[in-house]
Amino acid sequence: MISLRAVLPIMILAVAGYACSSSGPSGPDTVLRVSLSSSDNELYGGGACQLVCQVTGAAGQQVTYAWSASGGTISGSGSQVDWESPLHGGSYEVSCTVTTSGGETASASASIVVFDATLGRWFDLAPVPSDHQEMAAALLDERIYVVGGLDGVGGVVSRVDVYDPASDTWSSAAPLPEARHHAAVAVAGGRIFVFGGVSSNYLDPIAIERDVFMYHPGSNSWTQRASMPTARLASAAVTVGGKIHVVGGEANDFEALTTHEVYDPELDSWSTAAAMPTAREHVAAAAIDSVIYITGGRAAQVTSLDPPVGTTVQMDVLEAYDVRTASWTTLEPMPSERAGLAVAAVDGEIYAFGGEIFEIFGGGAGSRVSEASEVYHPGTDSWRSLAPMRTPRHGTTAVVYEGAVYVIGGGAVAGLSPSRANEVFIPYSPSGG
Repeated sequence: MISLRAVLPIMILAVAGYACSSSGPSGPDTVLRVSLSSSDNELYGGGACQLVCQVTGAAGQQVTYAWSASGGTISGSGSQVDWESPLHGGSYEVSCTVTTSGGETASASASIVVFDATLGRWFDLAPVPSDHQEMAAALLDERIYVVGGLDGVGGVVSRVDVYDPASDTWSSAAPLPEARHHAAVAVAGGRIFVFGGVSSNYLDPIAIERDVFMYHPGSNSWTQRASMPTARLASAAVTVGGKIHVVGGEANDFEALTTHEVYDPELDSWSTAAAMPTAREHVAAAAIDSVIYITGGRAAQVTSLDPPVGTTVQMDVLEAYDVRTASWTTLEPMPSERAGLAVAAVDGEIYAFGGEIFEIFGGGAGSRVSEASEVYHPGTDSWRSLAPMRTPRHGTTAVVYEGAVYVIGGGAVAGLSPSRANEVFIPYSPSGG
């Protein structure tokens, strides 16, 4: 688990005190002054910091310290205490009043900002070594593999960057056999599988693929497997019971798909499953037990293909497929419509981050990137908003490791805008885990 002190810099906050003049001769050593320093001036709810009260001008007199706070709990006494913040966010004042044996008093206070821990916590991590957008990512052997994508000039890339959450460091793995962006990825049987995507550069005529590539970690190599029945980009791939479900996406001529195909890694074969109720692409998905949750996405309403003209419909749709019953259910929509978002399942809940909103087809002045972070509770069929992303992004990816969600790369503004952002979201846990 990420340590709060490992990722938050130690900040010193000194606040001048209010002094009462002494009755003796004035001078730098005879005017009582008090200041406070804090080991942190930003905390998450339930966090703690250390405060030190510094006194000058006491002229050798004995002093006593009286501490108070507008919230939270103070422990300790004398010139140094610990303050534990309340759970809920806000700005809190911690004060110290000093009294000398001669009856003089002086006070100082420190303001400490507390973030609401129930909304989760975001931290910055080591940036991605290279620009990434519209890539795929998966966790394998406690490392996150970031596969393909678009670079800073819209070129399709084959590189594979590997992130180690335990050491917050990056390395590289063997590149894809062919460069891809907008591919889908899943892990099964200790292997990474990459499905479809686009082999052309950002501004070139689109080339949608059916290829499936499998990564062998032991030999650091890729092999090609049985191609998908349907060529597509911007689909979602999820593993349940050892089989990989590839759902939705976009076909040629900007057609949003309901297509649902299932890959068996052991047999290297494909079958067809019940179609998703709503056609959409740039979707995201995660599974809880035997249920696959497909979130967001969009569909283009095209009036001309050369050049492409039309409108884009963003979606807040949440649909779930139960592998056991082979059936779909429509659930409570997301609080906000968006496509190209990242989704992950943690402790029986679905977390959704970021995404893109197009006002018109292909972008436009009103297009934007969402900072939204939201969580879905299957038990109550309801959503709740969380702490917004530090770096709003679309075309990003979310991978879970030890209960934390790593959101890596993605476009910082609508359209082509790859970033190197690497941030981790820590969901709220009442136990503090």
